[in-house]
Amino acid sequence: MTRAPRPAVLLGVLLVAVVAAFLPALRGGFVWDDSAYVVGNDSIRSLTPSSLARILTTAQVGNYHPLTMLSLAIDRAVFGLDPFGYHLVNLLLHLANVLLLLWATTVFLEGSRVVLSPKEYRLLQVLAQHAGNVVTHNILLREVWGARHMQNSHYLRILVRKLRRKIERDPKQPRILVSELGVGYRLTSNVDPD
Repeated sequence: MTRAPRPAVLLGVLLVAVVAAFLPALRGGFVWDDSAYVVGNDSIRSLTPSSLARILTTAQVGNYHPLTMLSLAIDRAVFGLDPFGYHLVNLLLHLANVLLLLWATTVFLEGSRVVLSPKEYRLLQVLAQHAGNVVTHNILLREVWGARHMQNSHYLRILVRKLRRKIERDPKQPRILVSELGVGYRLTSNVDPD
């Protein structure tokens, strides 16, 4: 059995990959849509109350994306029209997204990290979206493997067994991931302590 990479190693690899992908942009200039979004956009020229109201309430260049426009307005206030600053902020936002994604997709149980395969994670995610309710076999098969595998119920049984080994104190007497015979599975919304 292969061991999952440690979170620090995975985080390091992801951060290096993001920096390597975006570092060349720091030497670049503005690109095709920046003339409309940055250079010629009157809404981001200042951070006055009226420009902030316009950024937060109206479409810019045919799209409504107030956080992007607010970020660009702050960039403009700090960096003027120097593309380096905009690209640097973009790189930092992508690094923050890596951290957020890693944090949001890490599963903890009783304070300990649980290493899940992508399929185990997806199964747990679907069940968690319906915590306390039964999710049918067909829904789980479709959501985890896709419509082509609706007849492969043994896939689901095997995956549930693997997941229970990781999240249950006693996988043979599950209290977290419960079977509803002939129907599906239910992730309990709360488990009483032993």
